[in-house]
Amino acid sequence: MPLYPGASQGCDECRRRRKKLPVGINKHTRSFLADSDWIHLPFLNSKKTRKELLHDIALPIPGLFYQTDRWLDGHSASNNSDHQEISDSPDQNLETGFSLLNDHQIIFDQLEEWESNWKASEQGPLYWYSDIPMPSKFIDVDSVCIPSFPNETYQVRFQNTQKAGLAVTFWSFRLELLMGMIKLQRSLCGPQAESLERNMAMAEETACLILQTAPYLTCCFEGAVASKAPLRTITRYFELAALDQDLYLPAVSI
Repeated sequence: MPLYPGASQGCDECRRRRKKLPVGINKHTRSFLADSDWIHLPFLNSKKTRKELLHDIALPIPGLFYQTDRWLDGHSASNNSDHQEISDSPDQNLETGFSLLNDHQIIFDQLEEWESNWKASEQGPLYWYSDIPMPSKFIDVDSVCIPSFPNETYQVRFQNTQKAGLAVTFWSFRLELLMGMIKLQRSLCGPQAESLERNMAMAEETACLILQTAPYLTCCFEGAVASKAPLRTITRYFELAALDQDLYLPAVSI
């Protein structure tokens, strides 16, 4: 009898991944779910959704964050004369740091490719900005979740709430990676200034996009579930920015 007998097992795995992945990313804890067999075998008899393909890319993030935390602790120890005897040599330490930064970039590039494929599959934009009040006919477009806008001219618009939820999940993964890359770049010496500035700007833009999407994600149960982890991510982002003004660029108008 096969380990994963059918599509129902794949659905069970979908729920497991959607529950455990945000927790793992938040707590930086490694999980067996990132193993290749657990990524592929449960879905042998079913086609993955776009969200599951996104989760495939994001599943290694908790383990990468765990490794990065260990490196940052060791890097801090190497700069402390009382602990130099237990740390790697400076060259080894930096080599490991740059390797971790490259691992972040690989996953980041995979996320960007996933977004590009999504954009290419749509007839219109994934989201857009508008200062025109939301028309009452929007209910005909998205009858499941009807956004409740405190300001009728709220700028960020989506074709429907389901796509807003998928976008905000993608943005939360991207923001998590950017925050990790920024921490690494600030700890590494070398020609990092340009890419650090670019990542800081992108992190700020991504955090603001998540925040601006909130009206789409608080109007129904599905949206509330989709928004939980991303809103926790931007909360941590803005808390870090408040504690360390040099970590991120000045806040833009939201």
